[in-house]
Amino acid sequence: MSTAEETLEKREQELESRIQMLERQLDRLSSRISDENIPPTDSASRPEPVTPRQQHAADELPELSEEVLSWASQNSVLPRLATICFLMVIALGLRTITDSGLVDKLAGSVLGMGYAAALMIYGWYKYGKESPLAPVFAACGAVLMSTIVVETHMHFLSLPLVPAYLTLMATGFGMALMSRRFNAFVPISVGVFGMCFAGAAIDYPHPYFPYLSLVLLTANILGYFAAQLKRCSWLRWTVLIVTMIMLQLWGVRLGILLC
Repeated sequence: MSTAEETLEKREQELESRIQMLERQLDRLSSRISDENIPPTDSASRPEPVTPRQQHAADELPELSEEVLSWASQNSVLPRLATICFLMVIALGLRTITDSGLVDKLAGSVLGMGYAAALMIYGWYKYGKESPLAPVFAACGAVLMSTIVVETHMHFLSLPLVPAYLTLMATGFGMALMSRRFNAFVPISVGVFGMCFAGAAIDYPHPYFPYLSLVLLTANILGYFAAQLKRCSWLRWTVLIVTMIMLQLWGVRLGILLC
């Protein structure tokens, strides 16, 4: 009996020692968990403050990329493509009516130019409503206006030279005002491109250089304005290249006449 009692006492002591050891381990684990839940207060774990230089660099991200992304979004591409197709179908219908002789060529040209002007005015209205289709109407109106001016002057021979150049300049100025009013890049870029290339295409390769130089000078001024507006220099350099090519052609023509 004494041996059995001693064995039981030893087992009880072992169990008590194990229980005490488990309690100490549990205390250590609970203290470690509580330490981990306390937020760090040392300087190494604090987030680094944003320097003014980094903030300035973030503020100077090119706005053109945001506009390109908005154009490429899935919710905007399909409605814009459908709108472009619809507007071009109407323009093609007006051109067909004029070519078929249903209306006079001068009347058909005025009708087409009025349609292009209406698209640009409606684009201004859509920009005021912050519609995603606003760039489509403005760009289509400017492209159609430039195309109609060239076709009316060279193909139909119903638009004199001076009104043709003045119409191109008025289109460029109107698109520049739209871009300045709504801080948008599409109107001024399409307007300047249309004015520049349409002016160079009129009566090519024998343009009337004094009037053409005035149009190209206006295009360069508006291109510089576009670069200041949206920090995009490629537009003014493109216009400058076209201007230099036309001036070089003018110099060659003057050299031939002098010789």
